[in-house]
This record gives sequence, structure tokens and C-alpha cells, in this order.
Amino acid sequence: MARSPERREDLVRDATAMTARAEWQVPGHSEPCVIGFRPTGAASIYFGEQPVLHFTAEGKIKRLFFDDHQWIADSDGLKRRERANNTYRMEGRMVDLDPQWVQEKLTELSEQTNRLLSAILNSTAICSRGTIPESEMVKKIETLRQQAIPLTLDRP
Repeated sequence: MARSPERREDLVRDATAMTARAEWQVPGHSEPCVIGFRPTGAASIYFGEQPVLHFTAEGKIKRLFFDDHQWIADSDGLKRRERANNTYRMEGRMVDLDPQWVQEKLTELSEQTNRLLSAILNSTAICSRGTIPESEMVKKIETLRQQAIPLTLDRP
């Protein structure tokens, strides 16, 4: 999700911090999904505009965007960052969340993420464009799936 409510940039073309990135056409998804990896190995998954998942290099959830909010993993679990003063920037106060709700949401996002990664790994999804050869991207995605499913939070 972009920092403003407008549509985000072309991630395959513009998200240069993710040196390895690809766009996938996935059956059942109206928008393409983009998966990218930073040089550190940290991954990001974009299911169209939302949800967006940002991982650490170890495959732990660092940050999420869904339901038009930013969600941050911290030592206490997952917190929602509320926008301050209707600005476009992600500023404002952090809101504690019910741990049971967090677990339910993580389970739901884990299933959605697993379906996407499985579609790529079993060649149901079609890579429409990318910055590295598809075979290299698939290897990175296979590693991500092993590390990240089920989703767990980074608790610094």
C-alpha cells in the first residue's frame, strides 16, 4: 500500500530497493501480485493494493498493510498505527490489539499467502514480468515459503 490513498507505483519498474522482484497473474485474483526481495533476503508480498506483507530476512512479519491501516510487529505482538489528522503519512498513535484477533488475522493471512506461494511453486500462477530470471525467483519464493508459513511476527 502506498503512503497515500492513491494507487501505488509500478513495483516491478520502480521498487528498486527490492532488487529481485516479479509480478504474478494468479487465478482468482483480479489484480497481479508482486513479490520482491531486498539484498538482505527480506521479502515483501503485494496482493494488489492490499494486503501487503513485509518480512524480515528470517521470514518473520515485520509490517503489514490491510484494512486501510498499517500494522507493526513489536515485542508485545501486533499494533495498528492510526493516521494522524487525516494526513497521508503513516504517523500517529499505536493501538494495542486483542491477541486472539491478531492470531485469527495471522491465520487468515497465512492461508492467503500459502495459496499464493503454492500457486507460484506449482506453476498455476504466471510470471508476467520480473527483474531476475523466473527460475531464480521461484527458488527465492520456495525459501520464503519454508521460512514464513505459518506467519509469525518479528518480535524485536
